[in-house]
Amino acid sequence: MQAHHFKEFECALILPFYNEIQRIPFQELETAQKANPQTLFLFVDDGSSDKTSELLTKKFSQNKNFKLLQFQKNQGKAEAIRKGVLSIANREIKFIGYWDTDGATPVEIYKDFLKKLRDSKDYDLIMGLRLKRLGAKVERKLSRHYLGRIFATLTSTLLNLPAYDTQCGAKLMRRDFADQVFEKPFLTKWLFDIEILFRAKHGFPNKNLENSVLELPLDKWREQHGSKLRLLDFLKTPFSLLALGFVYSREFRIAIFLFLMILLGFFLFIGV
Repeated sequence: MQAHHFKEFECALILPFYNEIQRIPFQELETAQKANPQTLFLFVDDGSSDKTSELLTKKFSQNKNFKLLQFQKNQGKAEAIRKGVLSIANREIKFIGYWDTDGATPVEIYKDFLKKLRDSKDYDLIMGLRLKRLGAKVERKLSRHYLGRIFATLTSTLLNLPAYDTQCGAKLMRRDFADQVFEKPFLTKWLFDIEILFRAKHGFPNKNLENSVLELPLDKWREQHGSKLRLLDFLKTPFSLLALGFVYSREFRIAIFLFLMILLGFFLFIGV
């Protein structure tokens, strides 16, 4: 994979997509770019079969702030973002993030994430928080909200962190943090956001993630139709969570071992 050197940029925002020709907010992206000329917008085509890349090339080919990275085979969002991060070789880029390309989170909001990282060296990662509240326009189906709360509870228990919304597709982080968490392929395609936090706990053992990671409430967020998440992917989620817990959490492995020992003792007892 070719590494790209972008010397004039301070921040890189990765925009992964797969057959998104109907959903990419072109006008919004152009507005965000004009307001933030030091930001590189890197589109990553994860093996699309439609003409999204062709349209992006036609639209932005003369604009140095927009670049396109294409892959012939679909690898999943996690790997598309990871390879986008690895393709940025220039060390002058201090901040790297990724953003859903469907317009669910307005692109211009990323400047608020960037300001948080600039203003405080305590933060390594800013994560979007989809919290429905007074004064905010967060539009989400009630069923998905409740499923999200169950999922978040399980996740925060596994991580032993009070994370409210790990799955929001809007995140920005410092370069050294990104280098650490994106170095190796992820175990899962859809739960890599959680794996990022697991890797951060292991990669930065001297840091307290409760102080170095900030969940920033979004003022606007709108659920988009046409999700690429299939029913089979959803059914795999509990098993993927268990796999992450087993690989990254010593406490989880001990708990599983104790549970199995108790279960074995129970069966031995009733078999006597």
